[in-house]
Amino acid sequence: MTLYSEYKQYDDPIWVAARQALALSNTRIAHIDTGLFAHPSLGFVNGQPPANVALAEGRNFYDPHVTATPMTDLAQSTDPLGKLIEFPAHGVQTLGVILSDSPLFKGAAPGAKVIPCRVGNGPVFRNTQSELAAQANATARIGRAIDHALSLPNPPRVISISMGNPGFIPWELFRLLIGGSIGLAKSATTAIERAWSAGVLVVCAAGQLEHSIIYPALLKQCIAVSGYAISLAGALSHYPAGVYNNQSRIDSWALAVGLNRPGGDRINGVIVPNHASTDMSPTKPTGTSYAAPFVAAGYALCFEKFRPILTSAEFSGPNAWRRIETFRRILRQSMPVLVANSGTSNQSDLAIRPLDIVRLLTVPPEIAGPV
Repeated sequence: MTLYSEYKQYDDPIWVAARQALALSNTRIAHIDTGLFAHPSLGFVNGQPPANVALAEGRNFYDPHVTATPMTDLAQSTDPLGKLIEFPAHGVQTLGVILSDSPLFKGAAPGAKVIPCRVGNGPVFRNTQSELAAQANATARIGRAIDHALSLPNPPRVISISMGNPGFIPWELFRLLIGGSIGLAKSATTAIERAWSAGVLVVCAAGQLEHSIIYPALLKQCIAVSGYAISLAGALSHYPAGVYNNQSRIDSWALAVGLNRPGGDRINGVIVPNHASTDMSPTKPTGTSYAAPFVAAGYALCFEKFRPILTSAEFSGPNAWRRIETFRRILRQSMPVLVANSGTSNQSDLAIRPLDIVRLLTVPPEIAGPV
């Protein structure tokens, strides 16, 4: 697999200027995932976080009895389900798409201000013992994290979620019976609706384990992100292979295969930071999990570039939802349309609209209703 250390057009002056402006601004990104550990590529020095990572304002909604901060020790459950769905380094891997600042991998917006929240120990949710006893849906943690972020004195402008659950399809009932979680808690749905009304963009990975887009990306208030891969010859392939049965719900596509993103292994109880090129685990750096934070970073860059417009009366107060819908319209109508191989022999090539950050930063937002 080819590994990429930076994005196409990364050194374009428009993108460089936007990264610098975002790093100097008070625009913040909430990152809802499995939490963080002290990775140098995220700016940690001697275990201490950089000023742009607001650990003190982040929260742990998964195992707060272990630590209140959104930190992980990379421990994984040893039961069969845990081995299948728990990937505790996922939070660092996905946040690296935004923040990584290393010769090994350059994120989309190093220096951006981030509020991390830990809501699970992997991208697919499972219930804790207390949630099972209360017959609660584990995805309610998403709602609590969103509501926490919205309540901050300086709330985020965008929320990145590379986690989720399938809907109620028959084989998923087995996972439900053994302690997994399916669907999306009503409290999480209403929190996303509140974010939409407040003009806070929620960007979600569309998933790749099912032929259907997973929750919460499936919700119309979210920006749903799928992925693509690039061959050595420059040809594009849809990721995941094939198309979703609700493909029209996808708002954007971003690189989802081959990023040399940061990560980490737990070896003999010790956390060892790494990148995809030095990862000891058998997992490959693939997934719509990597596509979603790229789009979230794109919006943060866009918000800062067009702040005067997006904070005007036409996009504020009761009109704040227009920020989301104008961004969705730009993704759907102003991004380049390219042909990608479907990745399967029984489906023809298809048109996708990959996120082009340089082009994004040249398209001023316009007032428009929902797409």
